[in-house]
Amino acid sequence: MARRLKACEDAAITAYVPPPDRGQRLKAQGRFQPSRTSRYDAEADVYRCPAGSELRPMHGQKRQASGKMAIRYASRRSVCRVCPLRGRCLAGKGARREIERWTDEDVIERHRARMRATGKDMMRRRKALAEHPFGTLKCRAGYRHFLVRGFDKVRAEWSLMALCYNFSRVLRIIGPDRWKALLAQRAGKPLSRLVVALRRAYRRASRYALALHAHPSECRGLGLEFPQ
Repeated sequence: MARRLKACEDAAITAYVPPPDRGQRLKAQGRFQPSRTSRYDAEADVYRCPAGSELRPMHGQKRQASGKMAIRYASRRSVCRVCPLRGRCLAGKGARREIERWTDEDVIERHRARMRATGKDMMRRRKALAEHPFGTLKCRAGYRHFLVRGFDKVRAEWSLMALCYNFSRVLRIIGPDRWKALLAQRAGKPLSRLVVALRRAYRRASRYALALHAHPSECRGLGLEFPQ
């Protein structure tokens, strides 16, 4: 996700993505999550642990499993050895606390700050806009999985369902009369025949989709199959 956030920022796209919570295991053990409980001081280029001690940058950079380059910050062993919070910070055999910071970690920090400020409102808006079509297709049309295989066929099946959904939304929002008037206005002539043809196409598409769900094995016999 980090690289995608960086790509969005480079493209001047403001992304709102719920950050993953990877600290559940440590939280269940009653331990600190280093990246959340340690504060980064950009001016001094150090992390400060919950006890107030500094984690200073180590020499060189480390390539993480994901391919990202990171700088490691480490505390002093002598400090961690006598720290009263040691049991909540380190594992039993741990000698010191280390934190890896991505070289472009400021991208993640800006994203976290953005999510804390307006993330809830944006996620609520996303649910209303983006989740509604999927919920409608699943509940009303019973469309919970693709019935064909192959990218081209799946794309055709999804395009058909999207066409049915979009067409029904247009008719419900503006009404058939208003929609007919708008089409006539753009074309500059009556479009009664076109409207009738589109309505017939919509009904055929609906029967097409219902047939796919009800009798997928009989679609070929009915002439309901996607072009190869």
